[in-house]
Amino acid sequence: MSRVRTRRRSFATAAVAGCLLVTLSAQPALADRIGGRVGAGGGLGAELSRGSSLAGTDPARSTRRGSERRPRPIWVAQPVLATGDPDRNDGICRGWRYVRARSSEHAATLRHEGRAHYEELWDALLRTEAPDARADVDCPGEPGGGVPAVAVRDNVRGVVTGQLPRPRPSVPPGHALTGLPAYLDTGDAHELTYQQTETVEVGAVSFRVEISASAESTVDWGDGSPPVTYDRPGRPHPDGEVHHTYRERGEVTITVTDRWTIDFTATTSSGVSVTDTVTATLDAVVLDDLEVRGYRAVRTRPD
Repeated sequence: MSRVRTRRRSFATAAVAGCLLVTLSAQPALADRIGGRVGAGGGLGAELSRGSSLAGTDPARSTRRGSERRPRPIWVAQPVLATGDPDRNDGICRGWRYVRARSSEHAATLRHEGRAHYEELWDALLRTEAPDARADVDCPGEPGGGVPAVAVRDNVRGVVTGQLPRPRPSVPPGHALTGLPAYLDTGDAHELTYQQTETVEVGAVSFRVEISASAESTVDWGDGSPPVTYDRPGRPHPDGEVHHTYRERGEVTITVTDRWTIDFTATTSSGVSVTDTVTATLDAVVLDDLEVRGYRAVRTRPD
């Protein structure tokens, strides 16, 4: 009897050179007054920056496939001391930077340390240079413009891949016959297109994400023949287009791997948006122990 199981695969991630950048432009006068204190923060350090703006992304990217499944990335928003409108709040404002965490526990630590470091810097500033300034005044401009594009891509990939349809392969009626096409049925719910609108949170910013995805499905038929890639899901005889003819009897293991291309547009509440593409290779689904039986045509002589 054949069995279906899932073989863990790593996501094919797109590492990109470009990102949405925070535009840095400190006011010289304020930098002279508090620059030393701000710069003392080290690795978690707040930085003097002006309100964030949206920059383009570099389309060049490379694909890397690891031997182990990587966890879903977690991005943490940390407040940073920044300079904004000189006529508002003594020219001081709160900006944000995004730090990638290794785990949920690491993310909690980064959030705590980021807040503590910001509050420490702010207390020092209030005591000395700006006693009337408020710590909760955000920098001018669109907060989403300062979110790194790689953070948006990681979160979109993580959300979408959890919802994509998976194959549930079978070969009716439960075995194949040599010399005849064996039709692979990947299940009624298995499609190779996906469209959806989702809300994705990246640190302190919420994006409305419109998603349009398509996939190709690669089947290894398990008999030593080269894997074949299809652009349609498998369906039963006689309408199915995913089929294979076995030449020898025995038992085979069929492996189905879906590779998705996910196009998306992520938009903040104020209309700042980024359009990009990510790829994902889902865990392979395996149909074990499919029996291939020998077939012999029987000729009968007319009476």
